Amino acid sequence: MKRFFNKLQKDVFPAIDAETIFEIDNSNLRNIFNVSAIVLVLQMIALTVFAIINHSRLGDPQVLSSVFNVGVSIPLFMLVMFISGRMRRSENYVRSHHRGVVTFVTVFAAIFLIWGIFVSTNTIVRGEQILTFFTVQLCVVLFVRLRPIVSTILLLATYLGFFLFLELFFRHGMLNPYNYMMHVVLSIAGAIVNYHLTVSNIAKKNQIRKLNESLSQIANHDSLTRLKNRHALNEDIPEYLGGEICVCMLDINKFKSINDTFGHQKGDEVLRHVSEVLLGNFPDKYIYRYGGDEFLVIYPGATTDTIDNTMRNVNERLARYRLGLSDNRLGCAYGCVSGSVTSQGELIALIASADAALYQQKKHNLYQQSSYS
Repeated sequence: MKRFFNKLQKDVFPAIDAETIFEIDNSNLRNIFNVSAIVLVLQMIALTVFAIINHSRLGDPQVLSSVFNVGVSIPLFMLVMFISGRMRRSENYVRSHHRGVVTFVTVFAAIFLIWGIFVSTNTIVRGEQILTFFTVQLCVVLFVRLRPIVSTILLLATYLGFFLFLELFFRHGMLNPYNYMMHVVLSIAGAIVNYHLTVSNIAKKNQIRKLNESLSQIANHDSLTRLKNRHALNEDIPEYLGGEICVCMLDINKFKSINDTFGHQKGDEVLRHVSEVLLGNFPDKYIYRYGGDEFLVIYPGATTDTIDNTMRNVNERLARYRLGLSDNRLGCAYGCVSGSVTSQGELIALIASADAALYQQKKHNLYQQSSYS
């Protein structure tokens, strides 16, 4: 029994995340807008056709009643379309006002159901079928996803209210209670199942999206430094075409010596530290681990002077890092060029120029150290 109630509680009060709630809110607004638009068009067509066919009987109370039943829905659905349309266009409003969206959807469903009761009351009194009421219930069950506890109360209150209204104010036995009860049970069950299917589908879709994002992250980022890799660079090339860019190629000074002296574990630690310093000075979307101890920065709109100043800061921070007991200081040599590229070939050539500038600086540094010795 306890297990049954636990499952019942889980079904009536399912735990869902904020992202799923947001998607359900958007889905409700979209469905309400579309259903209102369709009903509005159908009602206007029906009203026009009905008026043409019965133009000679427009003074008949029965005809006027039918015209009023249809006509009263037109401004109602126009108002609903206006409100739901505005809420759909304002994404921030939906995200930050979940209660407002739920309130609007619930009020819409209630008004929609009350309108169905109003129209069906007139038809059943005339001895006609109450298709409008059941059609409205079906629309609410199919297109409005409310939490099971809310939809259960809403549908139960509507069915019970309609039944009591006919029993108290008209005559007993207008509705078959057994058939009517079956409609109640099926409607509530349908609303709950529809809600859970929607939540399940959204959860699966979000899970697949997050998995794809994770796979993309793995494919486009270096596992050691978490920087973008050369595969990501190939995908980013179109973003760099057509404008002025600055390309900086850099590598770690004496990195082979670091590996040989302190081991590869220390070398990995140095690579991670250099990447963290670069991330602290350049936007992450412009930094790539090019290979080994080489890093690439492609900075749209920047100048070589800007890169020089930034790299000065980078090397100042790296110099504070101690490799071991010795006084060896960590640092990076770099080559920087700028230009405007319009094709992939031109960008590759600019990267090669930055690499050549890096090589020249390393040669110059070795020459200075040799002369100093």
